[in-house]
Formats: sequence, C-alpha cells, structure tokens
Amino acid sequence: MIEGIIWSCLLLTMLYSFWIRGLSKVWDEKVLSFFVDAEKQNLPSVSLVIPFRNEENNLSALLNDIYQFDYPVELVECIFVNDYSDDNSVSVIENAKLKFPFKIIQSSSNGKKAAITNGVESAKNTWIVTTDADTRWDAHALRMLMSHPKLNEADMICGVVELKGSEDNLLNVLQIQEYAILQAAGVSSLFRHEPLLNSGANLAFRKYAFTDVEGYKNHQHIASGDDVFLMLTFANKWNDSVVSNPKSKVTSATVSSWSAYFQQRSRWGMKARHYKDKHLIQLGFLFLLSNLAMVATIAAAFVSVYYLLIFLIAVLFRFSAEHSLIKRYYAYYNSTLSSMQVLMLSVFYPIVFLMTLFTGWIAPGSWKGRKL
Repeated sequence: MIEGIIWSCLLLTMLYSFWIRGLSKVWDEKVLSFFVDAEKQNLPSVSLVIPFRNEENNLSALLNDIYQFDYPVELVECIFVNDYSDDNSVSVIENAKLKFPFKIIQSSSNGKKAAITNGVESAKNTWIVTTDADTRWDAHALRMLMSHPKLNEADMICGVVELKGSEDNLLNVLQIQEYAILQAAGVSSLFRHEPLLNSGANLAFRKYAFTDVEGYKNHQHIASGDDVFLMLTFANKWNDSVVSNPKSKVTSATVSSWSAYFQQRSRWGMKARHYKDKHLIQLGFLFLLSNLAMVATIAAAFVSVYYLLIFLIAVLFRFSAEHSLIKRYYAYYNSTLSSMQVLMLSVFYPIVFLMTLFTGWIAPGSWKGRKL
C-alpha cells in the first residue's frame, strides 16, 4: 500500500512538471518575441492609484521613483489613498517633491479594495494604474507598461513584479525563486489566454471597464485578491481583453521573518478557496497535491534506499521543469540564475508550503494590524 502511494506521488510530481514544461514552451514561442515600442509617442493619460497604510518607511523611495518617471507630465495624476494610517505616511507625501499633480484622499472604508475603489472613483483619466507603496519603479516602467502593442484592444494590462532581497538565507532564496516562478507562470498563462495570476503592484485597467464590472463587488468579502479576482472578472466578461506586458517590471522587497512570510502566504492562499473557474480549480488541486506528494516522497526517502531512489527521480523531474521555466524568466531580464537556488526551491518549498497550510489553519494571522 505504501509503495502504491509513493508511486502515485511520483506520478503527481511528473504531471506538475509537464505543466511547467508547457509554460516554458510558451515563453519560447510567444513571450521572447513580444515587442514594445519604447519610443511610443501617443501615450494614454493615466491615473496612478496608490493605496497606503502605515508606509512612512517606504513612501519616500517610491515618491522619488515617481518623480523620475519618463512619462509626459500632463498625462499623469497621482492619487494616494489613505487606508487609515496611524503613522506619518500622509506627512511624507505632503512634503514630497513631485512633478506630477497629486492628491491625497481618505478611504471610505477599511481595506485595500475599498481604497482602490475610492481612488478609481476620484480619477479623471481613462487608464488606472495601481501599485503598492512598498514597490520600486525604474524611470521607464510606466512608459513600458502603457506602450503595449494591443493597448487599443485591451482593458487590462498586467505587468511583472520581482522580489528583491539579500540571498544569504533560505527564507529570501525561497521567496525570490517562488515569486519568479509564479510571475513566469502568470505571464505565459496570459499569453495562451488562460489567466492564472497577476499583481496589483503593477497593473493597468480602463476606468470604464472597472465601473462596468462593478469593481470588487463580487469578491469584496475576500481579504485578498484585489488583483487576481479583478483580472478573472475582466477576462470572463471580455475574453482576451486581459493581456500581459513582461517588458514592464517593478520590484518589491522580501519579508524579513518566517512569521511575516507565513502570514503573507496565508493571506494570498485565502483567495484560492473562492475560485470558480474549472481550469483554475484543477490547477489549484494539482499544485496542492504535487507539493504534498513531494513531502511524502521526502519522508519516504528515510525509510529505504528504494524510496530514496523514487525521491531522487521526483526531484529530478521537478527541478528540471522549474529550472527550465525560471531560466527563461531570468534570461529575459538579463539576470543571473543560480541553479542551486532552484534546487533549494524544488526540495524545500513543498515543506514550507505544507507549513503554510498548517499555520494558516491554526492561526489565520493578521495584516497591518487587521485580522485576516
């Protein structure tokens, strides 16, 4: 019986690996040839909506990045939405040097979705761009985001977010590589018209489209998912109007403690139970079961040499598939990839994933002082 279970675990690992291989093929066939005209002149007007809650330590860097934007001043307005901060965030913004017109408004209710909704309602421009207060943008990121070749056909443009942090410990390595493979999967999934995930830290959408689907109305009660659920709502209503733009990339910092990591991942994971799309549910189960299967093969490897061999085969399948996808992602951005870090992801991430499930079940935790 145990042998049958372990072989089933290997099969699940292989299925997951074949799915990842399919995403790598999309990068070769579609993503690598994606072109953005960096010199595009007829750029659209945008309203940059930035919700913030107790971000005084991060806002100065973001404000400096915004000041450096290579985008016509007359085409940008910045809307900062205060989600009931009790620090000096508002003062940091008020005292900042910004070349773009900006305003600070108070959110009408608690939570990021309410804050973004208020920002959208206050916006005067056709395109809304959302980001987080702790992100970093290079001077060309906004221009690249809004220079998508299908701008006139799109209702939502999904940029890329990369995690940055010191790579001298397991926590940071796992976060960086985990997020890299998630972003790579998100990009390739959109290129084959099967929306999987995106990030509200680098996201653009048309104001009228947001209003037409009534914003976050259908998922207002869910603590997270302001980005993914909105993307799925757009995609379900307008099919291929949601596009990826891997040429626009912003960065965000890794969290500094395991406690913060588990709380953050638990918050992200809470939205999975609310997926209704059959394809996403199937992928969710594959991801869940393949990670549990990997943990089972790791445990079995300590029992006998026979099971150790099966574990090594499972690692080989998973590592080679994940490495193939992350390698393409890193090469696209001219970054250096450490194969050892990908191996650490393949072996240790399933264990951390199981711990995330456990901690989320026994202690849902909080986010910025609010219970999840």
